[in-house]
Amino acid sequence: MYKLKASIFLLVLFAGSILALSTLVELANSTPSQKTTIHKTMNWMFDRPAIRVLVRCENKLKVEVAGTYELKEGENTYRGVLLENGTVETTVNGEAQLKGKWEIMDGEVYLDRGIYVMILSINPDGSLTRMAKIEDGKRIDIPKEERKTYRKI
Repeated sequence: MYKLKASIFLLVLFAGSILALSTLVELANSTPSQKTTIHKTMNWMFDRPAIRVLVRCENKLKVEVAGTYELKEGENTYRGVLLENGTVETTVNGEAQLKGKWEIMDGEVYLDRGIYVMILSINPDGSLTRMAKIEDGKRIDIPKEERKTYRKI
């Protein structure tokens, strides 16, 4: 369900970007009365219920995912706090580690750690599971036996 909503959102966003770019080109070559008509059309298009619903769905998902997650592995406790403003703060055994940014794309959480991007799946129970990472622009899937799940606390 998340992937479908995210895919629709990205498709609409992409289409809107192309439309906006073509509109900017038209604006540059337009008379003042044509510019007024173009502005009214753009306002009408982006005020459509479908656009508002997609934006609300994406925001709702981000609010649902935001929170504190924890993984206990042996004597180590890994904790990540995903803030609604798109930043993430991590600790290991209470000591601050890397800070970064996070976003939701295609129904997955992307954590940009600076060194690499970690990709986590959103589980039905609200936990997050490490699925892959992106290094040097390449996605590297994590083998099933090595995947770790962070529970939401």
